Amino acid sequence: MKVGFVIALAAAFLFVISQYAVAKLDDARFEELKKRISAAIKSSPEATKSDIGDIATDDSARAVDFLVSLASSIMTSPELVNAVQSAFDSMNSDEAISAIAQHSRSACDYKMRILLLESLAKRSGSIAVGTLIKAIDDSKEEVAYTAVRALGEKRSDSAIEPLIALMERLAKKKETGRLYNDARIALEKITGKTGLEEAQDWHNWYEAYKAGIVPGGPKESPDTSKSSARGEIKTVSFFGLTIDSRRIVFVIDVSESMLVPDKPPDNWVPDKELGQKGGTRLREDEEAALKKKREEELEKMKKEWEKERQRIYRVKKELTRVIDALAPSVRFNIIAFSDQIDSWKKGLQQASAGNKSNAKEWVEKLEAKGLTWTDDALKEAFKDKEADTIVLLSDGAPTHLGGVGREEWGGHQDSKVIIESIYKWIEENNKFRKVTIHTLGFEGANVEFMKKLAGDNNGAFRDIP
Repeated sequence: MKVGFVIALAAAFLFVISQYAVAKLDDARFEELKKRISAAIKSSPEATKSDIGDIATDDSARAVDFLVSLASSIMTSPELVNAVQSAFDSMNSDEAISAIAQHSRSACDYKMRILLLESLAKRSGSIAVGTLIKAIDDSKEEVAYTAVRALGEKRSDSAIEPLIALMERLAKKKETGRLYNDARIALEKITGKTGLEEAQDWHNWYEAYKAGIVPGGPKESPDTSKSSARGEIKTVSFFGLTIDSRRIVFVIDVSESMLVPDKPPDNWVPDKELGQKGGTRLREDEEAALKKKREEELEKMKKEWEKERQRIYRVKKELTRVIDALAPSVRFNIIAFSDQIDSWKKGLQQASAGNKSNAKEWVEKLEAKGLTWTDDALKEAFKDKEADTIVLLSDGAPTHLGGVGREEWGGHQDSKVIIESIYKWIEENNKFRKVTIHTLGFEGANVEFMKKLAGDNNGAFRDIP
């Protein structure tokens, strides 16, 4: 009995020793840092940041455990969130990484799970990839978004089958919105294969070609003989930008510059001559037949395009078309901004026939005037906690001052300052929301700003010709 007790005691002692074998701080220093952080974290966050960095040098499971325990104290402070994120990122021992992986599955605070997964996303190895794969089924959708996007960036072929299985489960439940689309995008990044929209198409393609798949690999045509329903969701295109979401906020610039008409493309003809075709670009097979007529009536058409190519006219027409195309399962809202912020509704609305009709009437009444308060418009869009996708359309740089723009100002005299404030505000407020931000820009928009805003938030930028 005594021998058994001694063996058990020795085993327990060895377990404790092995758990903290990589610790670089002595116990007294570690406990001192814990007490200092716990005492000052709410009253003096700036001073606490240094101590958080110091405790991370322990590079151990106990350091990870303690930092995870701070969740309820740090989440209201972007500075402390970043400090803890940096602390996780700086730890590289196997013990610490294992602890990060374990807590990413068990932490009660979903925001802490996101921080831990984002740290794992920066690491190589089976632990990181395996943990991210498990997290795609997290009950909190923001955590699942984080994991799916990270797997796409890591280009790990071991994630292909789980991502396809995720798409299949979502399709079966008719939940084919943003997570479904994010999984498809991740698969495209991993395999190099494009053009497959449905879960069943990915399944068929993978079964046929999985033996030869490598990251960025083969691009054979899929076997699409088996069809798969995607529920009621329909992908819509807004000025050529594909939007695949059930919860969308359209943020539309209606500043005075939106009165400017854009020069028409070579194959443009007035809307009235297109009849029910409803567009301002002709199909290739129509160009030849109308070329001569276009040349003869060019002068006559100038007056037409000055109205029909006016940006506000084009936006209202295109937005009306998009509203008509929304599936009933989609919830949406529209925010128009200049130096005033005007929302169609206070929150997302179902795309019912009645709401669509009301929204189109509201859009038709929009007028272009005033400045470009992009920052306030984005803040207004973020007030809706249901929204998971924002589509920002603008033709200029953010400004509260207006006046003549200059290249060195990035637009107007105050544009650079506002742009930097937008980056910072979005980074802080979208850290855990994971809202996708797409951007669309007419000529004159600050393309660098719009590309970065989209790129930093899982979105895409598209210019409007």
